[in-house]
Amino acid sequence: MRSDVNIMGLFFVSIVIYMILTIPVFVIVRRTLFKCGFYRYVWHPNLFEVALYLCLVCVFVLLFPI
Repeated sequence: MRSDVNIMGLFFVSIVIYMILTIPVFVIVRRTLFKCGFYRYVWHPNLFEVALYLCLVCVFVLLFPI
């Protein structure tokens, strides 16, 4: 079943809400990994960031069902 969220008369698919809510967590994790020097061991930083973001979105979807 498709779950839409109504915000001030605009209907959003729930994945959009999850993606927006994941951005602050992603920024915090990214900065923490950068300061720890983790990115020295990453072959392709941009690809790693996309994969990290998608993993965080999946965690949000599983932990906080709408």
